[in-house]
Amino acid sequence: DKRTGREQWRFEVPAPAAYAVFDCETTGTDPAVDEIVSLAVLRLDAAGNETARYTRLVRPAGPIPAEATAVHGISDADVADEPPFAELAEELLGLLDGAVFVAHNAEFDLGMLQHAFARAGIAYRPPAVACTLEAFRLLEPLADNHRLQSICERRGIVLTGAHEAM
Repeated sequence: DKRTGREQWRFEVPAPAAYAVFDCETTGTDPAVDEIVSLAVLRLDAAGNETARYTRLVRPAGPIPAEATAVHGISDADVADEPPFAELAEELLGLLDGAVFVAHNAEFDLGMLQHAFARAGIAYRPPAVACTLEAFRLLEPLADNHRLQSICERRGIVLTGAHEAM
């Protein structure tokens, strides 16, 4: 039985060909109505070597709320001359093609991305999803929180630009 969601042994699952590490900044937190204003993809081969890097500002259909700008620092002026998502969709899809989708809080990022693709008339479904937030909830079950900044602090990793997609 090869249904999705079925428990399998590691040796039963083929090794991923690539990983697409994704992040985005948005106009809000509801994928059905909010939009991506900045995105980044780091594509890695199966061994973890970087094969491509992509980062873009994106012009949403409406204004960026002040609350969102306060979080990520991206204003309407910053995206005024940038393309809308639909103009980037095919190029971005090429970077994601066949790769495991990886994100910190993948449910949110993937939801935002799938809605953005859907608005452009494209159905995007990655072959697999890896969520670093869920992974660290398993690895550090007693930690106060699992925000990316906190995880980096606990591990001595310098995190710059925490609210920049790349």
